[in-house]
Amino acid sequence: MKKLLWLDDTRDPIDGIWYEWLDGYLAGVEKYKITWVRNYEDFKESILEEFPDLIFFDHDLGEDEAIERRNNGMSRRQARKFKKQTKSGADCAKWLTKYCLDHNKALPDFYSQSQNPEGKQAIVAILNNFKQHGGRRTYSN
Repeated sequence: MKKLLWLDDTRDPIDGIWYEWLDGYLAGVEKYKITWVRNYEDFKESILEEFPDLIFFDHDLGEDEAIERRNNGMSRRQARKFKKQTKSGADCAKWLTKYCLDHNKALPDFYSQSQNPEGKQAIVAILNNFKQHGGRRTYSN
């Protein structure tokens, strides 16, 4: 069974609409073991535990935590500030390229389901750049 890592803070990959979308995209989602992670730290931990065959990236992470903090009394302004400080899907993509380089691993297949056009473009550019340059560093962290 192939391993699919789904990075998204709010969209559940097993939820009806996203599961149907994944099934259409993959032409058989049942062939995959799906792991859902919602933030940068969980993304890293998941990859260290079990390297995936395919990763789906969201860019804007932290919305779920910002909402929870807001519901627990944090001001709207503080919650927005917290969300802006949260690492993004692009940060996860950068970490992944460094990990692959350091451990001599091929980059997994990837896709971005982000609804942030600039964020989606950033993720895809980081990963494609890494692939095109044979895994050589082309930017600094």
